Amino acid sequence: MFRVLVCLTDEHTPWLVAVAGSVCVVASCIAFQLLRHATEAQGLPRFWWLLAAAFSTGAGIWSTHFIAMLAYDPGVVVGYEAGPTFLSLGVASGVSALALALVVNARSARHLAAGGLMLGLGIASMHYIGMAGVEIPGRFEWDPVLVTASVAFGIVLSPIAFLVFAKRPTRHPTLAAGLVLACAICTLHFTAMAGAQARPDPAVAVSGVLLSRDALAAAIAIAMLAILKCDFASIVAYKRIQAIQHEAGCLKALANSAVEALAVCDGGRIIEANDSLADLLGLASEGLRGGAFLDLIPPEQRRAFQQGCRSGGETPIETHLTSAAGETVPVEVFVRPITYGGREHTLFAIRDLRERKRAEAQIRFLAHHDALTGLKNRASLRPRLEEEIARTLRSGIGFAILYVDLDRFKPVNDTLGHAAGDDLLKAIAQRLAGRLRETDAAFRLGGDEFVIVQTNVHDRAGCATLARDIIESVSAPIEVLGHAVAVGASIGIALCPGDGLDADALLRRGDAALYRAKAIGRGVHCFAEADRERSSRDQNEWDGITGGVVRLRAHA
Repeated sequence: MFRVLVCLTDEHTPWLVAVAGSVCVVASCIAFQLLRHATEAQGLPRFWWLLAAAFSTGAGIWSTHFIAMLAYDPGVVVGYEAGPTFLSLGVASGVSALALALVVNARSARHLAAGGLMLGLGIASMHYIGMAGVEIPGRFEWDPVLVTASVAFGIVLSPIAFLVFAKRPTRHPTLAAGLVLACAICTLHFTAMAGAQARPDPAVAVSGVLLSRDALAAAIAIAMLAILKCDFASIVAYKRIQAIQHEAGCLKALANSAVEALAVCDGGRIIEANDSLADLLGLASEGLRGGAFLDLIPPEQRRAFQQGCRSGGETPIETHLTSAAGETVPVEVFVRPITYGGREHTLFAIRDLRERKRAEAQIRFLAHHDALTGLKNRASLRPRLEEEIARTLRSGIGFAILYVDLDRFKPVNDTLGHAAGDDLLKAIAQRLAGRLRETDAAFRLGGDEFVIVQTNVHDRAGCATLARDIIESVSAPIEVLGHAVAVGASIGIALCPGDGLDADALLRRGDAALYRAKAIGRGVHCFAEADRERSSRDQNEWDGITGGVVRLRAHA
């Protein structure tokens, strides 16, 4: 230790030693600042930050060494070979790059220690390669203990610097790590220099082409300017990145606050998407970036969508998007130009139409269906009758309408209440629908009145069979609000074309037939008579030739 102090006080110029130490601290702190940016970046930016940090570290080590060499006065003329001198700079930068890459991707303290060990060996290699290029009219004699101690300082303190940087034990880990690394570089250098004794020897010839002290000073100045330029460029770049990230963050926050789904596209490629679009499609917003917006649209609709985009204007484009689950989502898309990142992009604002489509479908349904039972309503009956009449005129095959009116329904409402009556009507509607073919249709006219349109009717027998099935089905007890309720049904039947080729006429005659069935007794069906009024009973049978009335007896 005494030898090191003597070397510093007697063999070095103090102010140049101070300069060397200051340069080492500045370069080391800059290196860790650049390394911090590298750890925060991803992809190609990480590579450039790492490259800048490696150069700053290597150039700092090299500049410290040779500024200290300028301060060194062994009592003889000193020269520097260009080859080893600049090779030492390459070694310092290359080893620093490997060590810092290991630290940036470190997953444990063991990786950090390995990176520090590698950097310590790099500092030592740089020092002794540089010393190999130092020429004096004599030779250096090396103290093995001090040489070993110098290397030990480098490989012990360098890992500590990386651990301080990664673990952040202080409020300013970058500064603290820079100071520890500067200590590693300086202690290695001056301990190694204390272990070198210059022995003059006139017999030793000095090479004729050497770097002078002035040339070395110029090279050091260039290296330092490069380090400072890296630092300045890193500050500018980092501030710019922060500004871009802040702008992107604000835009992202604004986009995510929007109810509508948004996608920013560059040439058809999605570069940004908000959470609403990700939720709409069941994807992560990161998974949307880089994909083609057109791929979200079903193939059969892409041409129409592209035409809508080219036409521009304020009119939204109605199309569909395909979700991650394969669901087709109806949407309308607004297309707008937008400046993003200083360039022109396209903004797609997407509005989910599922609720609107469901509401429209519900409105259409209620326009033609009964809200309580779900059967078709009175408004849809006439168009259906006119359609069937036209079909009859074309094919000659007739149809029938069966007017159904419930028996004993009013007492249910009076005794159990309207809620029970509604439940009863819904149950009866299900029973009616269950007795029909796909080509037939059931309508609720209101209250307890229903109409059945039976298609492809060739004779009265088929109508009578359906009427008996309906009466039997409706008459079976129904559980309503904890009560077993039994009602019945009376049916009036009108046939087309026999009873007319006009919707109003068929309805009047079916209603008249129902009136007769009610007058005769409940649980029966009657056919309309176009020529004269007549009816007959036949206890669950019908002659199939003349008009008649059928009564179903109440089952015990």
